[in-house]
Amino acid sequence: MPWYNNFKPHRPLKRRVKDFFKHFDRHALDLLEKMLTLDPSQRISAKDALDEEYFWTSRAMSATVNTMRIRAPRWRRLCRRP
Repeated sequence: MPWYNNFKPHRPLKRRVKDFFKHFDRHALDLLEKMLTLDPSQRISAKDALDEEYFWTSRAMSATVNTMRIRAPRWRRLCRRP
C-alpha cells in the first residue's frame, strides 16, 4: 500500500481498542484488533477474518451487537449494502 508510508505514525501509538470495547467478548476483541491494524501488510485479510474464532463460537456476532445498543433505524442503515 503506497499511501501507508506517507501517513505512518512517527512513534508507536497505544492500542486502546480493548479499553474502549472492554464489554465485548475476547474473540470479538481479537478480531477487531486484527482488522484495525494500521499497517496494511500486517492487517488481517477478509478471507482470514472469516475463519477467525469469533465466527465459530456460540455467542458470535449476535451477542456483541446486542451490547452495542444501536437503535433500529441506525442499525438498518448500517446493514444496507453500499
